[in-house]
Amino acid sequence: MNYGRIAKEYDDHYKSKQCEAENACIAKLLHSEPLGNVLDVGCGTGLALDLAGDVINWTKYLGIDVSAEMLKVARKKHKGYFFLECEADHFYPDEEEYDTALCLFSIPYIGKHAADAIYGCLRPGGQVICVCYDEPYLNPSSVYGKHKWKYLLTVAWKVRKVLNRFDSLFKKVSETPLAGEHAYKVIVYRKEVQA
Repeated sequence: MNYGRIAKEYDDHYKSKQCEAENACIAKLLHSEPLGNVLDVGCGTGLALDLAGDVINWTKYLGIDVSAEMLKVARKKHKGYFFLECEADHFYPDEEEYDTALCLFSIPYIGKHAADAIYGCLRPGGQVICVCYDEPYLNPSSVYGKHKWKYLLTVAWKVRKVLNRFDSLFKKVSETPLAGEHAYKVIVYRKEVQA
């Protein structure tokens, strides 16, 4: 999927009541505990900041995404926050350690090596918050167009592959449905303190 082509209208695709309900659950989750230094993996147009910018300090945030056009939208919406164009699989910060890594709907778009990169830059005791498919389905606001069925056929194994890597690196703290009967789940992982 070429997100660069749809970046300007991307947010408009996700204004349905279902999306609003999902976003309300994510906002509640992000407000439920201190996030500290935040690495937003696959930040797109800045959903995490749309929902919880009031609790994410601009000096303690980095959003990364592979799409320059999506990042242009994020920068316009969230002035002062720092965004970096890069692949999650190849992100290794020079010095910064993060308290929280967010993967909000980005699991199908990152590789399993992204889990290693996240592990490498997360402080001991730090958390990873993933919102991802429990069972693949097409949101009523789908932007996948004529490629939607190909997307559905590939997303399940991509999600499983990446989550298997997270499971091998981190301690799973919780796994819950996101909202009602929708096909998303929230998984929280913790980087255990090494003895």
